[in-house]
This record gives sequence, structure tokens and C-alpha cells, in this order.
Amino acid sequence: TEHYLQDTLGSLHNVAAAFCYSPAVLQCLSQDSPDYLQEGDALTFAFSNTLLLNDHILSAYLYNTDLQQVAAVGKEFPLSKDKLELCSSMEIRTEPLTDQNELYYKVLFPIYNLVNAPYQNALGMCVFIMEPKALDDILKDSKATQNSTVFLLDENDQILICTKKGKQGFILPEQEQKSNSSHYFCSRSLSMNKWRIASLIPEEDLNQPDRMLNHITIA
Repeated sequence: TEHYLQDTLGSLHNVAAAFCYSPAVLQCLSQDSPDYLQEGDALTFAFSNTLLLNDHILSAYLYNTDLQQVAAVGKEFPLSKDKLELCSSMEIRTEPLTDQNELYYKVLFPIYNLVNAPYQNALGMCVFIMEPKALDDILKDSKATQNSTVFLLDENDQILICTKKGKQGFILPEQEQKSNSSHYFCSRSLSMNKWRIASLIPEEDLNQPDRMLNHITIA
């Protein structure tokens, strides 16, 4: 699961880079006015190609270095500008974007000048919105036992993904992050965003093989 998730995030990075460094996006962020994008369909075409590579992406918002939104394509969401800042590398965050407070993934991707001197100057940033199930499928087949629960946690222990319904968006209690007589807890850190993959396995599930062996012996 860990390697599959790392591969998925790596693929997402490549898809984001392809869009952010497309001629349409670079032209948008290199000029003073976004009228070009409002009049033409170059950005829409670039975004359509992005959807072919990752159909979980719902929309893309372009911001200049002053964090002013200059263009948007795809489905509209009520994005909050609170805590929005230019990032130096790809980051993934979550934000509730519906009336039901359903969490969506926000992929922040910086865009730099790679063509003209001075190089590596920031041009702006793109914020992609991804549907909640974008990473959910990765955990579906990763349960160690029938009744175990698998989590994807952010750096604040907020549950981004969970194989048990109703847990997403909540903080995983500290007492549940310790193995005890009722369950076994284990986790592994990921290289991106200080996320962790964690498993909560009931103690009775760990003893299940012994009980099955007893049944076979009795039979």
C-alpha cells in the first residue's frame, strides 16, 4: 500500500507539472491581464488533456504571486483564501467544500519561470481540486484482517481516508494510536506531506488463526 500510494503521488506530480507548464498556463501567468484566457479556449484544452491523465481532478485554479486568482477551469467550488500561500513544492491538503462538509483534496503546485532570465522566479501557483475518492481506492484492499481499519493521516492526525465510514475529517484520538489489550496499532510515515498510513487491528482478529486451528483440530 505504501509503495502504491507513493507511486500514485508521483504520478499526480507529473500530471500537475504537465498542466502547470503548458503554454496556456505560462502565458496566463506571464501577462498582466487574464483576458487571453477568458477569450480563448487554450486553457480549457490543456485542462481537458489533464483529465485524460487523471479523471479524479475536478478543477484547477490559477493564482499569481499576489495570490490573486487569474483563471479557473472545471467545476466551481467555494474555495477559501484563508491560509493560502505560495508553496515551494507540491503540497496536498484537505478542505470541506460542500454543504455536507465533505473533504476534498487540494493539490497546490508552484509554477516557476524556467525560460527567461532571471530563472526560477515564481510566476504563481495552481490549486487542483480532487474528488474524495481519488486516493480511497488505494486502501480498499489493504486491510490486514476483516475487521481492521486502515487510515491515511495528515501531520495533525486528521483522518484523510478511512476504510470505515464516518471517520474522514476527524482527528484520530491519541489513545487509539497505542496498542492495548483490545487492538493493535501500527503506522508508517510517507515521504510527502508528513502523512502516515496506519492500521487499527482488533485483538480478536489477531487470534482468529488460532481459533480456526482449534476448530480444525476438534473436527
